Amino acid sequence: MPLPARTGRPSAPASHTPGPPGTRPSAHAPKARPKATIIAGDARFTILTPALIRMEYTPGSGGEAAAFEDRASQAFIRRDLDLPEFTHAQDKGWLTIETAELTLRWRIGSGPSGAFSPDNLSIRFRLQDREITWRPGTDNLGNLRGTTRTLDGVSGSCPLEPGLLSRDGWTLVDDSATPLFDGSDWDWMTARPDPKANLDWYFFAYGHDYTRLLRDYTSISGSIPLPPAYIFGSWWSRYWPYTDEEFKALVAEFDEHGVPLDILVLDMDWHLTGWTGYTWDPQYFPDPEQFLSWCRDKGLRTTLNLHPADGVGKHESQFRAMASAVKAKRSDYRIHFDCTSKTYMRAYFDILHRPLEAMGVDFWWMDWQQGTETKVTGLDPLWWLNHLHWEDMERNPERTGDRAIIFSRWGGLGNQRYPIGFSGDTYNDWPSLAFQPYFTATAANVGYAYWSHDIGGHQPGPVEDELYARWVQFGIFSPVLRTHCGRNPAAERRIWKFRDDAYRAMKDAFHWRYRMLPYLYTACRRTYDEAIPLCRPLYYDWPEEDNAYAFQNQYLFGEDLLVAPIVEPSNESSGLACTDVWFPPGDDWIDWFTGRRHTGDTRARLLYAIDEVPVFARAGSIIPHGPDMMRTGEKPLDPLTLHVFPGASGTTRLYEDDGLTDGYRSGVCAWTAIEHTTTNAETQIIVHPAEGSFDGMVSERAIEVRLRDAWPPSEVRIDGEAVDRLAGPAVSGQAGWWYDEREMSICIRSQRKSVREQTECTIRRALPQEAEAPLRAGLRGQLALLDSIAAQLDIDTPDGITQALAIRHEAARDPAQAADWAQRLQDGWWSLVEGVNDSPGAGRDRALAKLLGLIVHLDVVSDDAGALRTVAEIDFAPRFSALHSVTASISLHASGAWKLGDLTTEIATPRSIGAQQEISAPITPTGPARATGEIELSIEIESGSIRFPLSTSRIFCPSINAWAICGPFEAPFDAAQLETDLGPESAFGPSSPTLPKLARQWKLWQRPATLNPQQEFMVDLQKVFGAPSDEPIENAFCYAACIIESPDDRDAVLVFGSDDSITIDLNAQRLFKHHIQRGYRPREEQQPIRLRKGVNTLLLKVGNALQGWSFGMHIETPDGRPMTDLALSTPPIG
Repeated sequence: MPLPARTGRPSAPASHTPGPPGTRPSAHAPKARPKATIIAGDARFTILTPALIRMEYTPGSGGEAAAFEDRASQAFIRRDLDLPEFTHAQDKGWLTIETAELTLRWRIGSGPSGAFSPDNLSIRFRLQDREITWRPGTDNLGNLRGTTRTLDGVSGSCPLEPGLLSRDGWTLVDDSATPLFDGSDWDWMTARPDPKANLDWYFFAYGHDYTRLLRDYTSISGSIPLPPAYIFGSWWSRYWPYTDEEFKALVAEFDEHGVPLDILVLDMDWHLTGWTGYTWDPQYFPDPEQFLSWCRDKGLRTTLNLHPADGVGKHESQFRAMASAVKAKRSDYRIHFDCTSKTYMRAYFDILHRPLEAMGVDFWWMDWQQGTETKVTGLDPLWWLNHLHWEDMERNPERTGDRAIIFSRWGGLGNQRYPIGFSGDTYNDWPSLAFQPYFTATAANVGYAYWSHDIGGHQPGPVEDELYARWVQFGIFSPVLRTHCGRNPAAERRIWKFRDDAYRAMKDAFHWRYRMLPYLYTACRRTYDEAIPLCRPLYYDWPEEDNAYAFQNQYLFGEDLLVAPIVEPSNESSGLACTDVWFPPGDDWIDWFTGRRHTGDTRARLLYAIDEVPVFARAGSIIPHGPDMMRTGEKPLDPLTLHVFPGASGTTRLYEDDGLTDGYRSGVCAWTAIEHTTTNAETQIIVHPAEGSFDGMVSERAIEVRLRDAWPPSEVRIDGEAVDRLAGPAVSGQAGWWYDEREMSICIRSQRKSVREQTECTIRRALPQEAEAPLRAGLRGQLALLDSIAAQLDIDTPDGITQALAIRHEAARDPAQAADWAQRLQDGWWSLVEGVNDSPGAGRDRALAKLLGLIVHLDVVSDDAGALRTVAEIDFAPRFSALHSVTASISLHASGAWKLGDLTTEIATPRSIGAQQEISAPITPTGPARATGEIELSIEIESGSIRFPLSTSRIFCPSINAWAICGPFEAPFDAAQLETDLGPESAFGPSSPTLPKLARQWKLWQRPATLNPQQEFMVDLQKVFGAPSDEPIENAFCYAACIIESPDDRDAVLVFGSDDSITIDLNAQRLFKHHIQRGYRPREEQQPIRLRKGVNTLLLKVGNALQGWSFGMHIETPDGRPMTDLALSTPPIG
């Protein structure tokens, strides 16, 4: 569906018109009500809410109100809150302030300077049944962390900044050094006058009512805006020099494959060469306005990558206009960037940005990576640019009434006012995916509700099929679904280019995301109203449960969905992926994919196929869905589909607005209340009349109810009238009910009717509630598992499985018979195991592992001192009932230059496995260096006549882990210097494997013992040569050498990355040369090699132009497996 045309396309830039903020989320009202403030000596206390007090100390104020600070700060912009109830009194030199939540005591004029100290200031409040007294200097030991500026270059986890929430029940925000808005017509930032002497503190006392803290925080810091609806669709992003025609072809591929798309991201190649740019590159976009118009016609939004730090170069088409505006010399090579200059920033928006927005650019990707300081003390340019871009979008007359949006990194407190976040250039590995659910949910602790991650990872290149599928599945349950990768030709993010099962799983996920938009969007409205983010940690709702803190990778997605993403590869034994889930108390939780009902306050270990996601609906919940779409807003919300999960009762409210304008802030929207109740005889669903309105709101629609995991009914009534059973899904205008055999759900469709009228559906049971026991045990998931086994065994599928799969069809024909069969399946499922055991098919062992729910984990871990251990874990998590008696014979073997120590648990043969077992043993190197190693685990499973073997292995310490390094040799960064032989090239080879002495000493540099055993050893040459971080070695070269002993002649592949240029000599023969300036990306390049039996010499020469300087290298087989039988050492020095 084409987007509406923009009104007005000025031929000249519109003037930048600062003005009053109006009713925007960033609106400033910084002066508190006079009756909320108390001045005592040189201190002023402002009671903002019963649980929030501002505390200021200004020496020499003389008790004058004018001496204290009433301007808005970067973090806190509103203090004109409703006056809370409180009392205050002065007695014997002490001021006491008491609210319903806390008591503050301050000794007036005390201490050498009178400043706040433990001796003169205290605040008492209650934490559950305890009274807590806080004093200045008290450590906040229970802080639950917040977020961080960026995940650039992160593989796995990284430290997070302190957040606003703490298990200690209090938070102190020191705002003393935060810059202030100066209150001018164009409200600008100014530094604090004396942040060391003048104190400005905010104390929050909330106990474990974490959502109250966020409401109090956003009441003074600014609300979290509701992004435009299109933000929640799918994004295409790739750092690649696309032409306009290539983008058009890409969109055609999306449409051809039926994959939804809403946003095209144009990375930095849209503009002329260089880091910073504003002029379209005609090589790629000969007619950019036509291209942007085409995007709008296709219903697509566009965002452009922006690196503003280098200012405006003379090559830019806007240079002359900018030079005139900022009064720069036209002879200058470049106009320098200065975000603290009103003159520069006025021209920045009027000349550089607004004309591009008039062309059709929807919003900007502020890709700021250039430091944290400006000319204004304490002002971070990232935060300030986020604020200014947001403000300009709100004030741009071309966008009047439309919601602002900025795509940028986290700038600090107050940044919740300017969504959404770009989390930076992460690595595409399992540890990075494993960190992101925790990272995303924990950002709620500073009100940062909308992180967007590089789905699939930015670097180094290709991503595993399974990893990408799991990342996409996490993406649909995250705020933003944006796939991305770096500029590597081998990298791929088009989901249809991956293996078929992964592609189908990802495509299903994309469509699930679009159908789920009504639920998601309603949750985001709650974020605006109540400061409760879409993704939030479990401890928000269960603060007294230790498991709510321990299960960090689980989170609530909206009000009624619990998500525990798969963040590790599937088990080799079964092809299923494992996750451990804690189900919070107070409700039961129903698995979206299997129908299994989990009791609250229990734990479960669960297995999932690649097309299944661990998502659990609260029992009794109602999850609204919309139609399948290729663009958000492509279709009206008609029919409104309601997924009703088994439970005694449930309620929800559906939120709707136009998805684009700011009308939602002033009530231009609609709400629809929905409820259901279930008794032994029937389930009743009521959709109440919609309240409110907005432009484009549907006047009529049909309601589709999907009662999940239920046997077919005896009767269905809509608005009191019995409706017919349909042969299949209802078509437009048709009313009735049908049974979805695969989903085992009752589906009901009403006629279209006014949204101002109530719709009521009544479903009468055909069978007693106890007949639903197999459904609650996860019958739907059990049958899905048997489907996969039947596909695996094909013609060798046992009759028992074929008969079990007939339950679905029988349910539609004869529910009582199907219920009987289903119960027999629960009681006699072991016969299926025996049937598969007798199958002659090649997939027998994997099918048995699936039925048994066999879980095998093998890992290599290190302790704080760097000692390595292998850990083998064996467990069973069948989708059916409890396991029969099973035993296993287990053995571990270390290969490569490693040996296995004594096992910590004695291995019995056979060993009874009735529950999870963990076996570990130390691993030690047999040589001086940590060579690449491999641990192999062999298991034989036995139960009665059933016997089958399994094996798995784990590589550790990948890459070459020890080098002799010599340098740095200072020289211009050019190709000629890269070719210059300083001695080793001609002197180091298999006939003379001794390194020559050079002007610089050779030094040994090897893998640190504490490095994660799964990570590659990246050699940081700045660290090798001891360069200070603020004075890196530049324009230099160095050598790195090692000896490779091979047991035979063989083909191999060097897999490597370098920052910057590199040559590779093997056995004194030049194999590879690449002179380039680039950042380090692991495994970016490959070079086939031929190893000879015996000694081989490997010599690298690595050059550096600017800043980072590093390399890393692996030796692998031609099919990509690390070689573990090579002996690696550092050469002797002559």
